[in-house]
Amino acid sequence: MTSRKIFAPALAFVITLALVLVYGWYKLTAVREPTADEYLVYASLVRHIATDDLFARKRLAVVNQTMSLSLPNYDLMAPYQPPTPSELKITVIDDSSFADLRDFCGRCAKDFVAKNLKNWSLRPSPDLSLVDAVQPRMQERIVAVVSVSRVGFNLSHNRAALAFEADCSDAEKSLLCLEIGKAFLKLENGRWTVERLFATLH
Repeated sequence: MTSRKIFAPALAFVITLALVLVYGWYKLTAVREPTADEYLVYASLVRHIATDDLFARKRLAVVNQTMSLSLPNYDLMAPYQPPTPSELKITVIDDSSFADLRDFCGRCAKDFVAKNLKNWSLRPSPDLSLVDAVQPRMQERIVAVVSVSRVGFNLSHNRAALAFEADCSDAEKSLLCLEIGKAFLKLENGRWTVERLFATLH
């Protein structure tokens, strides 16, 4: 009888502890809506893109729905060396002097993959002008539309990586143009700045 009295509280304690651990793991790993930091990263990226001559006479606006991975078949459970998504892969053609993604951003690739398995809605923000994802090209001519992915962060939350597409078409010149790229940012003195940006024109 005594052993049963001891066993019951012990079992209840183990079950409670297991539930707490499961809930804690869920809180740490669950993918939620885009965060305030992601919006700050988006704003910094847009400001950086706006300095390009391709967008000199344009007002940049972000599509109100994020992009998702083109081939979402990455191993999310890789603990130390998560595979780098093709959307973030740095090649020698890009810049051989830039550090490897893992060196610069740690677990950014893993966070990026987890967040970008589907599309997410973006909400209006004081620093970010949005356009409708359904009809992004029904805007005025002076608007350049930018599509962005969710942002992957490292554990220290001071490095970030994301993919983007920017419409650099020029109706006056009958020019169709799309800039596809990836951007790597760092947090310094409370402000996100673009460390490197790699893009190709299509």
